[in-house]
Amino acid sequence: NYLIHLGGRPAVLRRPPMGELPAGAYDMAREFRILSRLPDALPFIARGLHLCDDPGIIGQRFQIIEYRPGLVIREHMPPALAHRPDIGRRLSAMLLETIAAIHAVDTRAVGLDDLGRPQGFLARGVEGWRKRGLAAKEDGTDALHRDVGTWLERNLVPDEKPGLLHNDFTLNNIILDPDSFAPRAAMDWDQ
Repeated sequence: NYLIHLGGRPAVLRRPPMGELPAGAYDMAREFRILSRLPDALPFIARGLHLCDDPGIIGQRFQIIEYRPGLVIREHMPPALAHRPDIGRRLSAMLLETIAAIHAVDTRAVGLDDLGRPQGFLARGVEGWRKRGLAAKEDGTDALHRDVGTWLERNLVPDEKPGLLHNDFTLNNIILDPDSFAPRAAMDWDQ
């Protein structure tokens, strides 16, 4: 992410990281599509302003996004907030309210109803997590992985009306108002 200025106003140039990228990761066109439509339903989504689909310009596809100033909490709580007894409760409530608002979006109304593959989503998720879990398992946990994976496969929640999902919803992907801790922008929709 790079801070740029267009016509004297700040904006963000967002591009994938340098180097080899996994297939399907850092999809600037997909993220731009979301960011150009979702702000119509959610005021805390920074609007996508431009997509450059030509990797010849800077070496990768990129997009330009509306700039939203604010506080981003990363690995450690900022010292000014660390000793506030209410901060955990306030941030937790904000995260729950924000993800609930995202899930409640009428995707058809904002033109995102054909985004993704909602049918079989949970089954694909369980299959993927089983593979990743087996690849990272510790010795002696084979039975646990097998039993939990089997249980999850047998107890899948049936597909229902699809909703919008942010695949990397974390506190450090939210730009906050530094006073109220309200979300100013939910970022990182490229997954």
